[in-house]
Amino acid sequence: MDSEHNFNSSGEIVVPDMPYMREIFRILRTGAFICEDTLSDSVKRYYRKIAANFEAYFKYFDQLGYFLEHGPGYVHLCEEKTSQVVQNKIRTDSLSYIPMLALLVGFRADLAPGYQFKTYEFQSYCEQNEEIQTMLPSSDDGLMMTRVAAFLKAVAKEGFLDFSPDDSTCHVTSAFRYLKDYVTTIRLYGEHAKYNYDTPAEPSSLPSEGNSGKEDMDAGELLLMED
Repeated sequence: MDSEHNFNSSGEIVVPDMPYMREIFRILRTGAFICEDTLSDSVKRYYRKIAANFEAYFKYFDQLGYFLEHGPGYVHLCEEKTSQVVQNKIRTDSLSYIPMLALLVGFRADLAPGYQFKTYEFQSYCEQNEEIQTMLPSSDDGLMMTRVAAFLKAVAKEGFLDFSPDDSTCHVTSAFRYLKDYVTTIRLYGEHAKYNYDTPAEPSSLPSEGNSGKEDMDAGELLLMED
């Protein structure tokens, strides 16, 4: 967690003299990714600075209680946690990440960083499959266009997609590798509950291994690199 000496009297973080540290921290502390293949020129610039001076950035964030992970084409900030909190995080994130990945790879099995698709193509895929539609967020107007837009915005907020300036095209970022690796490491049993994209799910809402006749997962067995 953040140390007191890293903030001034106004509550603003005091950053060392490293390129774009303030901007980088503001992005990473939300859980978002900084990717080399983003459509944002400024974020690309941040990634290059981190990659070129990774040890310095890593040491600074380590002093704040964070682990700076450098994956293939992306960087991500993870807060150090106890084993129990890690297990709760796994249960909560899996309710978001698993259906998120299922929808995306169901749409295109070969989806990978650098791939681009039109939002109307994804909407057409959803309209043709009622089971898929149950995994989308709900909307007040009930329109498929609205529900698809809400889903894609949720994926983009996590950092796995970028939108074109007119929001008509989605660009898959390097952080998509993280999503696939994360889900692959999670051993889940039973059917997943529908994820509410507006309200974080309670950890207890995920079927545990105990409900299927097995003991609860040992966080150490999951080999989650980010925690």
